[in-house]
Amino acid sequence: MTKRKVSLALVISLIFSMFSNSIIASAESLNISLNVPENNTATNKSLNVKLVIPEKQVPSVPDPTTTNLKITLNIPVTVTFDGNGGTWDDSSEKANVSLTEATSVENPTYEGYTFNGWNTKADGTGETVSDFSSLTEKTTVYAMWTVNKYTVTWKNWNGDVLETDENVEYGTMPSYDGTEPTKTADAQDTYIFNGWDNEISEVTGNVTYTATFSNTVNKYTVIWKNWNGDVLETDENVEYG
Repeated sequence: MTKRKVSLALVISLIFSMFSNSIIASAESLNISLNVPENNTATNKSLNVKLVIPEKQVPSVPDPTTTNLKITLNIPVTVTFDGNGGTWDDSSEKANVSLTEATSVENPTYEGYTFNGWNTKADGTGETVSDFSSLTEKTTVYAMWTVNKYTVTWKNWNGDVLETDENVEYGTMPSYDGTEPTKTADAQDTYIFNGWDNEISEVTGNVTYTATFSNTVNKYTVIWKNWNGDVLETDENVEYG
């Protein structure tokens, strides 16, 4: 008796280069399980699978086109975390993390910014990812950041508020836009604005700058007169005190 073979040609286009496969045949169906190695990184490759089914394994299927064919792709789904400017305290690379471990990855930190979740694109125009278990393919997620904002307060020497700048972004160089601070002269001194108590620098938190003044001792004129009003002597530029 001549043996009859049933042959099916199956071409599956996949985004992987290396596979291990196992074939389990039954009387009326054929299951193919393709296991993709986790370290696979190639793209745009194809796998050609030719199925040769011995007659004795499919006795009830005279027409190979009626055979039920089930293909299972066992593709390990991993997540790569990109700090997108931020870093982790342990400085380790967060690449190809399994879904079960992805939820335990701590959020990165970025000085001057607040972490604002994960996105599939670095510029935030992709999909927001909050549930890693919902991923069905290898994915790189990028940290999203919101720049911190602070208040810069400008005060006069006596505590009066001259100007308040709110929502100043981290790293911005603040500037005073009001009129030059003044301090009223008294009998002893005249005061000249001399800048601010601290050097103006990029904003890293709420900050207050207070006006400072240099003083110049006032000078006066002393006139000496006789009883009849005649000027006996004039002393000019006599300092106070």
